[in-house]
Amino acid sequence: MKMKLRKLLRFAYYFIIKYVIKMLERALRNKIIHVRGMRILCLPEVFPPVFTISTELFLDVLDKIIRPNMHVLEIGSGSGVISIYASRKKAFVCAVDVCKNAVIATKINAKLNKVNLNVRQSDLFENVRGKFDLIIFNPPFFPVEPKSAFERTIFSGSEYKVILQFLFHARKYLKRNGFILMCLTSAIDEGFILQFAKKFYNVSLIKQKSILIERISLYKLRPK
Repeated sequence: MKMKLRKLLRFAYYFIIKYVIKMLERALRNKIIHVRGMRILCLPEVFPPVFTISTELFLDVLDKIIRPNMHVLEIGSGSGVISIYASRKKAFVCAVDVCKNAVIATKINAKLNKVNLNVRQSDLFENVRGKFDLIIFNPPFFPVEPKSAFERTIFSGSEYKVILQFLFHARKYLKRNGFILMCLTSAIDEGFILQFAKKFYNVSLIKQKSILIERISLYKLRPK
């Protein structure tokens, strides 16, 4: 009974978060916002890069680990904030997203911020070639089947399908000594995902931040 109640509360939380993010997306649609000195145009159906703890964690860590000429791949670039930030630190960045509007947004925002990105539309690694020193993945967290382009920015499919597919394939696209940075949230079954990840990677916690009832964690994954 308690497990059923917990599951129901989780799903209620997922849809509350979806509603809040959708309201933000509508409020910021076609507007330019500023994120750490970057000018970012927010397009329809693209996750709005405001009040996002996971993005902040990535940017904090990238300050310490990005080296000039590092080859970086971001899966799910959204508006392009993380990829642009890495490029400004002289990394070579490939940014991909499954959603057409996200690809357009990333290209526009790269021009607004005068950086060069290799941007393409890709369902995970479908249109990715080559190997990378670092792969960044800020995934759609919640285990619900998406019904629209916007929902694909939030919902990862039943049983976290998108996240598990990423973890299974990502190691093939890493250079020797390459690694992955990936965020997860305590609002999902984090233990299940980490258990799957540990089949293929050595996993270490890099940074955490809590907000209200949720804890966001940034993990580093190295292939075994």
